[in-house]
Amino acid sequence: MQDPPRREESNPMRSLSLIPLLCLAPLLGVAARAADAWDEFRRELIADRFSGVVLVARGDAILFEEGIGFANRATSELITPDTAFRIGSLTKAITAAAVTELANDGRLDLHAPIRATWPEWPAGWADATADRLLLHTAGLPEYTNRADFPAGWMPAVSASLLFQRLGSERAAVEASAHPNYSNTHYVLLGALIERVTGQSYADFVATRICTPARMTRTQIWPEGQPRFRHAIGYEMTPDGDRPVEERAPGLLGAAGAFSATAKDLHRFVAWQARHDPGLSAVKSGQPRYGWVKVQPEGRSGWACIGQVRGFSGAVLVIPEEGISVVVLSNLDQTPALPRALRALEAAAGSRAGSGSKNAVSRP
Repeated sequence: MQDPPRREESNPMRSLSLIPLLCLAPLLGVAARAADAWDEFRRELIADRFSGVVLVARGDAILFEEGIGFANRATSELITPDTAFRIGSLTKAITAAAVTELANDGRLDLHAPIRATWPEWPAGWADATADRLLLHTAGLPEYTNRADFPAGWMPAVSASLLFQRLGSERAAVEASAHPNYSNTHYVLLGALIERVTGQSYADFVATRICTPARMTRTQIWPEGQPRFRHAIGYEMTPDGDRPVEERAPGLLGAAGAFSATAKDLHRFVAWQARHDPGLSAVKSGQPRYGWVKVQPEGRSGWACIGQVRGFSGAVLVIPEEGISVVVLSNLDQTPALPRALRALEAAAGSRAGSGSKNAVSRP
């Protein structure tokens, strides 16, 4: 007589062994979606001929950091996350932070007329205060709009030169209510730092901003001095992109002379968030100490934009989410802020994604 078929006994240990895999499945799905979001963003950058570095971070954790394109097209040197770029008016946020440090030290009254302690200060600018210079509401004329700029202002713009060339012009009265963006304001803030501290602007920023913020690759490069890895700037022309001849850093001074890496600017944002919580009170669209309040897709944030011949950049911060985005490019017509906003979208799509830290892509 044939034995009845044996029923296979269930193995509880076998079932238990599947539990970790079942728990991992949702996480693997999230990781896949994160990778897809960053891959799509990367493909967009390459398709648009982006040349530069994009960094996205949540707090201290870098979600995405990638260099794309060439730092030097003649030698085929690739851009990496450690490549430094001229940052143009992003310098103003650093200058503003340095002025704020002096105010916190009790060495500078932001709301006192500067002329009260600076006899050479032009009488027609008597209402100017450090606060109004920071806010671009002092109404001082823009020296970079002069017909003889830059040749007539070489090799450097100083307070005494600004007083001599522009001091006879009265400040625009309406600027107190309506900001009038002017590089003159921030060049004079750099001179004010030097007057109060007895140090050079660059040395004070290095000591009070760069060192505590761990910004190891941020510097104003003296003309002719060898640099660490630094991108050459290019400008778009009808005949194709061409390298630009860099102007002396002294032409922009505290308004736009710094070079930095994306990682250094991320560190600066983190440092400033700890030192200047008052930025959260800025009204939408109003410039405040180097930043502008923005509301991308209803989120509250700050943005800073910089452009100088051959280079463009943007920093975008969403404080409530702890997210910061840095875009630096060595092509001067690059729409840096739209790139930063698109990176913000990719960060939202990535959820807990790890990105592609320290990746480098050819164009």
